[in-house]
Amino acid sequence: MKRNGTWIAALVLAVVIAIAGWFMLRSVLFKSTPQAVDDSILRATDKPLTIDGNSGSQSQTPSVAKGDALPQETRKLTVSEADDESEGVFEDEGDEVLTPAEQAVKDWEDLTEKLQEADFTADTELSKRIKTSFDALKSEQDRLEGMQAMMILVSDGAVQSLMPILLDTSYSPDILDIIFSDIMNREDEIKYPILEEIVKNPEHPNFVDAAHVLEVTKPDEGPVEVDIEM
Repeated sequence: MKRNGTWIAALVLAVVIAIAGWFMLRSVLFKSTPQAVDDSILRATDKPLTIDGNSGSQSQTPSVAKGDALPQETRKLTVSEADDESEGVFEDEGDEVLTPAEQAVKDWEDLTEKLQEADFTADTELSKRIKTSFDALKSEQDRLEGMQAMMILVSDGAVQSLMPILLDTSYSPDILDIIFSDIMNREDEIKYPILEEIVKNPEHPNFVDAAHVLEVTKPDEGPVEVDIEM
């Protein structure tokens, strides 16, 4: 009798263990198996959502496969065409973009450097080139600074090419005086021909000074009549 009770207890224990094992196995299986989702729900949620900034409502936009052209609605979200139009054509990095006024100054500086060379001699073509480049300077300040730099660097051979500017009284007296003052420090064979051209125009701002220099340093040429209103 005692032996039968032991067998019954062992049998009950085995049943309990089997039931517990089954429940544990069931819980593991349910955790590892993804929840089935209805295909219709997947299709309904397949499209990305965008939010309308005005109403706050959600709307669906069609998904775009890689490599396909973007729809017009999507392009508005990724490309600012208005910014492209306002900024103009893109420039390569490192390129120097100059305004017309800055370009004119640069051209004048380049010409000034070339006129330092001793082999430059005055001629009609060079005179035209200098005057055209000088007239392209936009402001009076650019012209004053540009002419000061020119007179410091220009060679004796090329200085007479500045005569079209010096003899043009439409330029400001300050500009003409920069050229005249430099001419006065040049050799006589350069200075005298220019002074003689100046005294042909009594209205020239440097007429009196030019006439005085010629009268004092070249007395054999005879006095130059100077009509000065008092």
